Amino acid sequence: MNIIPQIELAITQGRLLKRLKNTKGTHNYINPIELAIPALLSVSGGPKEIVPYYQNTSDNISDIKVVFKGILYHTANAMLTHNKKLGEMALNHPAIRDKIHVGPLARLTYPEKTTRALGLLFVDTSTYLGLRNKGNMDWDDGTYETAMAISYLWRRVMTDKFKLTQSHNQVHFETRIYLKNLLKKYPDQPFVRFVEERFKMAWYLKNDPQKKEVKNYFSTLSKIKGTDDTSKLWRLLSNSSLIDFGLRYPDPELLQESFENLESDLEQKIIEQPAIQLAKAKMFAQIKDTTSVKKIALKLSKYNSIFYKKESIQLYNIIGDTKKSTLLQKQLLNTQNYGN
Repeated sequence: MNIIPQIELAITQGRLLKRLKNTKGTHNYINPIELAIPALLSVSGGPKEIVPYYQNTSDNISDIKVVFKGILYHTANAMLTHNKKLGEMALNHPAIRDKIHVGPLARLTYPEKTTRALGLLFVDTSTYLGLRNKGNMDWDDGTYETAMAISYLWRRVMTDKFKLTQSHNQVHFETRIYLKNLLKKYPDQPFVRFVEERFKMAWYLKNDPQKKEVKNYFSTLSKIKGTDDTSKLWRLLSNSSLIDFGLRYPDPELLQESFENLESDLEQKIIEQPAIQLAKAKMFAQIKDTTSVKKIALKLSKYNSIFYKKESIQLYNIIGDTKKSTLLQKQLLNTQNYGN
């Protein structure tokens, strides 16, 4: 399992590799941690863990929807591999029964149909945790369960289409308890602790001691030595997290050190990608390096992306270049009006 390419894509471009995009035929199922961990990452410093993936653009929303469903389907497939009887239960469930004769499910072959049916039931935590608590995840090493925790914690920022009977707040509350249980069940599974610290950093840091604890956790990980893939993986995860931390809770020294460490593990062509450049611009803004901010803002304004054009306008506003920001704002409005 090599998730480094997906992680590099998430960090540098703010995009996710999409799996299970095609709804026809049989798919090659993988361990969903390969989808979940990259989707957890961000170097945006935003107020939500999903940023920058859950932006108001069709591409990014499409990414997160496909990945969210993908985690559920991959887990459902693995669970069915260990207990095939669950397939009939899923097909006969009241929430699924009417869907197997009409719509996308009707076009699938039997094995695939059962996987999708069970995966759809996993949109809420109730069915999944009920089966899990009966021993249907006892074969797992903690990676599948960690991926499911990530997907459920996303529910807080998903649209209302992504639910059966449970509200987003119900799912979020249950998942917080679930993640605490995973920490006890899998004390040697490093991904569980990483997920806990990432979500804690996003939503739950209330005071300086808590911030220090999270910062120390990622700082320790960032000092892992070695050229093997595992060492590089944890450096990428920790240094990108430290950058996100330094942007959320302004810390110029931490940002400069973390960027140097992160870039030492990335190729130059990857470093030039927009998401990481935007993060660097925000760092330069913290240290009042207006020349570097302007350079990156100009580059971002030329991307064929409304999101990055808006971010470039915001960068010009931060450094007080209202003339340039106003000009770009007019250009953006003209483009949008022309498109309509």
